[in-house]
Amino acid sequence: MDEQNLYTVLTTVAAVLGSSAAWKYWEKRLAANQKKELMLERDRSELKDDLRERVAVLENKLLKAEEEKDKLRQDIISLVEKIAALTVEVEYLRRENQELRMISHPPMSLPKRYRHDGKEEEG
Repeated sequence: MDEQNLYTVLTTVAAVLGSSAAWKYWEKRLAANQKKELMLERDRSELKDDLRERVAVLENKLLKAEEEKDKLRQDIISLVEKIAALTVEVEYLRRENQELRMISHPPMSLPKRYRHDGKEEEG
């Protein structure tokens, strides 16, 4: 019986040591997996924060671009109005200039042409 008790004790000790080693292995593996997950979550969180910052910067740039576009649109409208006014003014000044030229230098009539027999030519 002593031998059987010895085998039982050795088996129990081996099982305890084996289960203790297995437990430590699983504990370390679980801790490593948790650490890995924590690092991945931290990386995801940093990436999310970075993306949020980038989106905020891009939104600000978009707002500034929209404001600039609206200002440029208003400038174009103003310039088109000024061009239209200047076009009317130029047309008016051209007509007035033409009228003044007619008054100061009336068109000369062509001299009459006569045929060899002394009569005036038609046309």
